[in-house]
Amino acid sequence: MIKQLKPVSVPDNFYCWSHPDMHLVDPRWNDGDERPYSDEEFELLQANAGVNIQIETFDPFDEISEISKIDYSDWSKWKPQPPTPAHFLIGAYDTEDGLVLWWAKEAKTDNVEN
Repeated sequence: MIKQLKPVSVPDNFYCWSHPDMHLVDPRWNDGDERPYSDEEFELLQANAGVNIQIETFDPFDEISEISKIDYSDWSKWKPQPPTPAHFLIGAYDTEDGLVLWWAKEAKTDNVEN
């Protein structure tokens, strides 16, 4: 693990936002390549950050009533809920394939013997 990602305050308008420490843990942070993560890269990201990531996607044709059709980059009224109380937002992106939210929760290291 490089840095344990922890919950941080998310800005009101979190359009195309990333956790402020993502650059420390994401092996693809500066590559500029728009291809999907390989399984190995995604596993490395999670290991580097000490989290398990759950990705939530929204079809590009889904209408989210809190996002204005006039100013699509204003997500300030949208308050998505995490999949569980343990999850926190680490990324929110607008892609060709729709909106994508990255939820993380701290990875448990169970080294306790029973």
